[in-house]
Amino acid sequence: MTARAAQAGIARGSTDYLVVFVTYLAAASLRAARQGVAAVKPELQSDANFTATALDAMDTVYLLSLGSVLIVSGAIGKMKGNLSCAIVGLSLSAASMAITGILLRAMTPASVAAATTQVAFAHGPLRAIDGFAQALAIPNVVAVASAFVHPAKMGVVLGAWMTSGPVGDVLAMQLASSFAEDASGGRWTSVYFVVAAAELTAALSLYACVDARA
Repeated sequence: MTARAAQAGIARGSTDYLVVFVTYLAAASLRAARQGVAAVKPELQSDANFTATALDAMDTVYLLSLGSVLIVSGAIGKMKGNLSCAIVGLSLSAASMAITGILLRAMTPASVAAATTQVAFAHGPLRAIDGFAQALAIPNVVAVASAFVHPAKMGVVLGAWMTSGPVGDVLAMQLASSFAEDASGGRWTSVYFVVAAAELTAALSLYACVDARA
């Protein structure tokens, strides 16, 4: 995808700002997923009986998965295609977020023991899957964006593009805050569903927008 994009788009001496915008949204949604999980930790402890130890274990599993896959993510993208890897990563992260939300909404642990069991057999593995998905998506989303930016504008465009991280952070924090104000019925778990919808929308947008231009 990247080589064809360079031939079809960059060779014309232009930057495709629509693709840049779509990849910006994709990066922001990935960041929102990470920040959203962190933002609902108080509710996980108070409403779902997760202990601090369980939350730390989930974070450790996520970071180990993220870090190990990031090392080879670029090579995977080169072999399988940056666009394909970005879409798969976004979709997989969306699935893990949605399943997590469903479990927390439908099977909220009633005790610390139940929460610990869920962490061991469900939430821990789901965090590992999300770490893998994020690591697969992030570098390849950047690669897709770079392929559609003219070299002369690379610094300016990608510099502005990198604000997707803080934007994702702010959106996730605002989202979590708004749902936390009305915690009745586990409404705070909606954070997972909204983030999953954003990631899935980004994946579909990448497929529809970028593939047509590659």
